[in-house]
Amino acid sequence: MAEFNQLLISNIEYLKPYAAVFTHDSESAKDLLQETLCRALAHRSQYSDETNIKGWLYTIQMTCIMRPVAATLLKPLKYLYFRDTHVKYI
Repeated sequence: MAEFNQLLISNIEYLKPYAAVFTHDSESAKDLLQETLCRALAHRSQYSDETNIKGWLYTIQMTCIMRPVAATLLKPLKYLYFRDTHVKYI
């Protein structure tokens, strides 16, 4: 566990520029970085020694950014339209 924590700490500087670019705000970038590291710790069991740690952390960071966006854009449809009749979606 200590080795994994050290890997996370040593890759913080790698993640910072991406967080800044994605958020355009230093406080939001810090929040994104913190969320990324918390999720990495929570999903530690999915990491293996053969995994590229930078790629793995970058993917987590992108998921932190994209999940709220996708949830907003892909809200369930209220109605399905079939030809000229609309049918309520349940």
